[in-house]
Amino acid sequence: MARSPSDVPHRRFPRRLRSLSSFQGGTIKVAVGLGFFGFATYVFTAVVLRALGPEQFADFNLFWGLAYGLGLGAMLPFEQEISRRISIAVHTEGRVDEIRGSGLTVSIGFSAVLAVTIVPFVMHSGVESAGWVW
Repeated sequence: MARSPSDVPHRRFPRRLRSLSSFQGGTIKVAVGLGFFGFATYVFTAVVLRALGPEQFADFNLFWGLAYGLGLGAMLPFEQEISRRISIAVHTEGRVDEIRGSGLTVSIGFSAVLAVTIVPFVMHSGVESAGWVW
C-alpha cells in the first residue's frame, strides 16, 4: 500500500539541528569571518597600544575611530547599492562597465575628501605628542 504525503515525517534533521537548516549557505561563513575580523582588530589594537604607549595610542585611536566610523559608516550603504545595481545589470542588460566606473569615481572622490579633511588633523595631533619635526 502506498503512503500518503501526510504519513511522511516532515523533519529531515533531528530537532536540535532543525534550526540550523534555516541558515542560508553563506551565513555561517560570514559569521566566522566577522568573528575573525573582530578578534584580529582586538589583537591589532593591543599590539599598537604596547608599541606606542598610552599617550600616542590616544592619537592613533582617534584616527582609527574616524577611519572606521566615517569610512565604513558612509561607504557600506554605497557598496550595498553598487552591488545591487551590478546584480540587476548582469541579469537584465549584461552591461556593468558604467556602474563600475561610477562606483569607482565616487569611492576615489570620497576617499580623497576624507583624507584631505581628516589626515591633517590627525597628523597635527600626532606631531606634537611624538616630538616629530616636519
